[in-house]
Amino acid sequence: MTTTTTPRFRFHHVGLAAHALGDSAAALAALGIGEDATLAGEIEDPGLGVRLRFCRGDETGAPRLELVAGLADENPVKRILARMGPTPYHLCFAVDALDTARAHLEAHDFAAVGPPQPARAFGGRLVQFFRHRDLGLIELLEQPEDL
Repeated sequence: MTTTTTPRFRFHHVGLAAHALGDSAAALAALGIGEDATLAGEIEDPGLGVRLRFCRGDETGAPRLELVAGLADENPVKRILARMGPTPYHLCFAVDALDTARAHLEAHDFAAVGPPQPARAFGGRLVQFFRHRDLGLIELLEQPEDL
């Protein structure tokens, strides 16, 4: 009998669609949420077509927030902003091995939105997005726990 182990999905961040990173960061600062010291600064990722800024509150265990704006007129967040305005739109989970996690998600009715891609914000580590009819958009970040 073969047994499979469920991959470990570690919460990493919530992605927020933003028109302008600076304006959204200023609004978060008014709530006491500042720049994430571990992922500081604005990051442009032409491969993914976005500009990013990570924010986090000071309290222990505060969730990381990823502000996401498009780089050009056509970008991945354009439809989200047009439909709903600035809003949370994806959850990201770090996984040890993307291939294993992808197979697990696909066996549980998650559909890949596109192929894995290197992400500049994470030193070129692979990310991949999935959609589930009851959960929405999920991002996986290949980040072995020992990194």
